[in-house]
Amino acid sequence: MAEVCSAEPFISAHVAGVFLFHTATGLVPGGFIGVDVFFTLSGFVITLLIMKEHMATGRLCLGVFYARRLARVWPALLALCGVIVIVGLALPASAWGGQAAFVLPAVTYVMNLAHVGVFGHSITGETLGPTWTLAVEEQFYLVWPLLLLAMLRFWKVRTAA
Repeated sequence: MAEVCSAEPFISAHVAGVFLFHTATGLVPGGFIGVDVFFTLSGFVITLLIMKEHMATGRLCLGVFYARRLARVWPALLALCGVIVIVGLALPASAWGGQAAFVLPAVTYVMNLAHVGVFGHSITGETLGPTWTLAVEEQFYLVWPLLLLAMLRFWKVRTAA
């Protein structure tokens, strides 16, 4: 199986596109397509990582897999939430004031559920609202490895792929 290429140039361009879409929407209409592309590429890369480990060892250590996924983004998310809470408390009239209620859905990766109103209201436009994409990604990481391992248990690698 081929090595996974570095995604850093894509990620940099993606981050720039997301930034422009949210700050200068007129310059990047349709910028939301970047989320779909990111989800697709992320799913592809995770599938390759799982398949590579399974082919090399005959198994996937789920604890290590989940720990790596959590360590990849969660520390930065916790830091972001900390800054938002501190600034919100220091400057309650700012856009970050009153955002503390959104920290729990953000850091537990359920913001996508809060986004559609499961927690009682929509958070569209809130500071941590965009973390719904992280929630979708992390929820995928919880389910997909289990489904893929189930397929690999019953099918050959080529069929599962």
